[in-house]
Amino acid sequence: MDTSEITSQSTTTRKRKAGKAAASRPATPREGSAADTLKTAARAQAAQQARQAAAVQSESRARQEIDAQQWQQQVAEAAYFRAELRGFVGGSPEQDWFEAENELRRQEQETRA
Repeated sequence: MDTSEITSQSTTTRKRKAGKAAASRPATPREGSAADTLKTAARAQAAQQARQAAAVQSESRARQEIDAQQWQQQVAEAAYFRAELRGFVGGSPEQDWFEAENELRRQEQETRA
C-alpha cells in the first residue's frame, strides 16, 4: 500500500467513526424552541390587544366629540329660543347660553332619575 491509499483509508475511517459517533448521540432538541413559540404567541396576542384597545379609545373619542357637538347644538338652540321668547330685546347671549345649559342639565338629570 502506498501513502495515498493509507491517507485515503484513514480519512474514510475517520468519517465513519465521526458518523457513528454522531448517530450514537441523541439528537438534542433546539433549546427554548417551545419557549420561543410561547413568547412569540404572547407578543402577537399583546399586539392584538393593544390594537383593539386603540380602536376602542378612538371610537370612544369620536363618540365624545359627537356628543360634545350635539350638546353644543342643543345649548345653542335652547339659548336662541330663550332670546326669541323675549323678542331679542334685553338680556345677553352669554346669559341665554348659561341658562340654556342649566336647563338642559336639569332636564338630563330628571330623565336619568
